[in-house]
Formats: sequence, C-alpha cells, structure tokens
Amino acid sequence: MAFSNVVMFAIIATTAQTLHVHHKLHIQSAAEAAQALKPIAGSFASAIFALGFIGSGLLALLVLAASGSVGMAGLMGKDWGFSRSARRRPSFTYW
Repeated sequence: MAFSNVVMFAIIATTAQTLHVHHKLHIQSAAEAAQALKPIAGSFASAIFALGFIGSGLLALLVLAASGSVGMAGLMGKDWGFSRSARRRPSFTYW
C-alpha cells in the first residue's frame, strides 16, 4: 500500500510539473486534460487518457464487488475471508 501511494504521488508530481512547464494551469474538463498530454504523448494523447480512465474504472469495479460480497456475507451471518478458497467454502451458494 505504501509503495502504491509513492507511485501515485510520483505520477501526480510529474504530471503537475509537466503541465506547469507547458503553461497548462487551468484544466476544467476531461477533454482539456487529454489535450494537456499532447506535449508528452503526441497524437496518442486521447487514447492514452481514455485507457487510463477506463483502467481506473475497472479497478474500482473489483473493489466494489469485493466490498459488496463482504457486506452480504456479514449480513447473512456467513464466515468470510479473502484467504478462503471459493471451492472449499462458497458463501453464496447456501440460501
């Protein structure tokens, strides 16, 4: 977790520095953010921005599914744990 936060901070700091050097100080929309990547990414700026945006959404989907399943297991009074094998202990097959 600490390593991911260090990487996150490095990405934020380098992006801010790059945008400052190219005088992009007021970004108001996602389209402007994608255009701000042009000095680095060239003609692929929009595609790179879209892939990053979609990738972050897919990561959020996994987190929401896991937290929902933990909440449902607790609500149903079932034992839960991410270290348990799904084959050995399927919580949601017994209603």
